[in-house]
Parts: sequence; structure tokens; C-alpha cells
Amino acid sequence: MAQQGTQKEDPGMAFIQSGFQNTELMPEHELKTQLCEFEPVDLGQRKKAFVRLCLTDILMAGVQVIHPGGGENALHSHAGQDGLYFVLKGRVHFYGEGDVLLADLGVHQCIMIPRGYKYWLAAVGDEQCHMLQAVAFDRSRKDNKHTSYGLPAKAENTFGILVLDGKVPA
Repeated sequence: MAQQGTQKEDPGMAFIQSGFQNTELMPEHELKTQLCEFEPVDLGQRKKAFVRLCLTDILMAGVQVIHPGGGENALHSHAGQDGLYFVLKGRVHFYGEGDVLLADLGVHQCIMIPRGYKYWLAAVGDEQCHMLQAVAFDRSRKDNKHTSYGLPAKAENTFGILVLDGKVPA
């Protein structure tokens, strides 16, 4: 199984540390495959984690692990990325402007959010939600601005964590 690199070895780390916003920091194109494996993580008191699976010059994929009620709870948009969210376990609600329900997704259902679209999401039900997230980046944009529009009435502010090498940072 391929291992994710450490900060010194990982060409995508600078991009990750930019909050996935500075596309100039994405790794260069490489003609090689990437093997990956998802292993659930213990979130402790946290509501959400993103477990990175792979990253190329135009694509990133990972699994969001979300406790019930957790998610991306602030209405926001991404200027330079299209995202596909595919539910592997649990349920999730996606909302648009005005807290309009866009989708109530269960296992093996998905939604694609185009760049610039305002949305937020929350896991619902009694079990954790696991979603495969695949993101395509528009490299012609110098930044992939994440714009937050504040918390909707139904949401609580929950912060996620990034998991690399199967480890949750302290």
C-alpha cells in the first residue's frame, strides 16, 4: 500500500497548508498511479475530519468523516473547484442559500457542487457519515478562494481536521 509522504516529501503539502486555495502550490503533473486506502479515524471530540486519499495537479480525493450534526456548516462557495460528494455510510443533507434543502443523501447517492455555488452540509441521523469527496481544480485561477457567508440559522459552527498518514494532529 502506498504511504502518504511527510511534509518534506509531499509536494502537495504546501497546497494543503494554503487551505486548498493557492492552486500555484499544487503538485506538478506526474505520470504515475497513486494507491490509497481509507481507514476510519477516531474523531474524539471533533465533529469532522477529511482523510486525504490522493492529490494530483488537478484532482484531490478524500473521505469526509462526520459525526451527526457536524459538517461544513457555514454557507460557503469555492471559486475554483467542482466537488463530487458520494455517501459511503450514513446520511447527509446539503443546503443552499436560504437553508433550502438541495439533497437528502443516503448510501450510494451523490451530489456535484459546481464552482461558485453557495452551499453547506450536515450529517443527519444517529451514525457517522462517510463521504468520498472528489474535487477538480481550475488551475487557470490563481487562487481557489473559499468564501464564507456566515452560519445559517439551522447550523452550529463545527471545525474539521485534516488527517495525513492516518494520523489526527494533536
